[in-house]
Amino acid sequence: MNYLFVDIECSNHFRPYAKMCEFGYVLVNEKYEILDKGAYVISPGYGRRNMFDKNIIKRDPSFSWAYSENYYYSCPEYPSFYLYLKELLENKDNYVVGYSFLDDIRDIFDSNARYNMKQFVYKGHDIQKVIKDHPELEVPKGGLKGAVEKLVDKEEASALRPHFSEDDAILTMLVSKKIEEILGMPLYKIFDNTPGSIMDAPDICYKSIEKQKEKARVYELTQKVRAIQEANIDKANDLKYIGKRYNVSSDIFRDEKMLNQIIDVCNRNDYVLTFFRLADFSVVRDEEHKKRAMERSGLSEDKYVLLNYFLSK
Repeated sequence: MNYLFVDIECSNHFRPYAKMCEFGYVLVNEKYEILDKGAYVISPGYGRRNMFDKNIIKRDPSFSWAYSENYYYSCPEYPSFYLYLKELLENKDNYVVGYSFLDDIRDIFDSNARYNMKQFVYKGHDIQKVIKDHPELEVPKGGLKGAVEKLVDKEEASALRPHFSEDDAILTMLVSKKIEEILGMPLYKIFDNTPGSIMDAPDICYKSIEKQKEKARVYELTQKVRAIQEANIDKANDLKYIGKRYNVSSDIFRDEKMLNQIIDVCNRNDYVLTFFRLADFSVVRDEEHKKRAMERSGLSEDKYVLLNYFLSK
C-alpha cells in the first residue's frame, strides 16, 4: 500500500464550478519513501467566469498563486490531465490523503462535471479531521499552515513554498508522518479510528448536491408562505378575522403537498394564513410538536391546532 498526498489549487470557486489550475501530489510507501511527485499545471480556461479571483488576495495578502496567470492560461485545460488523475486516484494501491480534503474532493468533482467527464471513484482521507479528533497534538487553528508550524521541522518546511500544490502535498505528507509518529500507529489505522475522516467520492458530492437542492426547495416554499403572509397583513389586522388567523409551524410547510392542503382549507373557510405574532392559533404536526412549541412559546394548549384536525375543516 502507498499513500498519495494531494493538494489542489483553483483560479476561483465561482458558481457553478471550481476552476482547477493545479493538481499537486506526492506518492510515498509506508516508510514515507518518495516514489513519485509532481504537479499538473492546468489552464482554468478563458472567459470572465474562469478568471483568477483577486478577492482571495484581499482576504489573505500573503497568498499568491505559484505561477503567472499567463503561464496558467498557456497550459492545457483539465481534460488533458483526466487520465493521469484517474490513474492516481483510482489505483487501489494508493491511499488518497489530503488536508481539509473534502474541499479537494469537491474541486475534482466540479472539474469532471464542468467538462462532462466520468466521475472518479475513490476514498479520500482527511488528515485535518484526525487533528481535530486528537487535541493532544496541540495543533493551533490556521489550516495546513498551523499544522506545519506545530509538527514539521522548520528547516524542512522553509524549503517548501506555500500554495505551490506539489509543495503543499509534501507538507501534508510531513504533517501526516509526524502524526503517525506521535500517535504510534500506522496512518491507515489512525483514519480507521477517526470518525468522519474517510469519505467516499463521488458519493459525498452527490449527497451534498441533494442537500443543496433540498435547501433551495425549502427556501422556495418559505418564500411562498411569506408572500401569502405579507399579502394577508391587512386581513390579519382586521377585527372581523379574529379567531380565523392561523400560523403554520415551519416543519409543515417543508412539505409542499401539505402546505397546499392548508392553503386550500384557508381559502374554503376564509381563514387568514399569517405570521406567528398576529395569529390566533398555530397549526402543528402532532402532539409531540405541540409540546415542543408550547415549551418554546409559553403559550397555552388552546392556542395550538393539530394538523389532521385542521385539514378536516
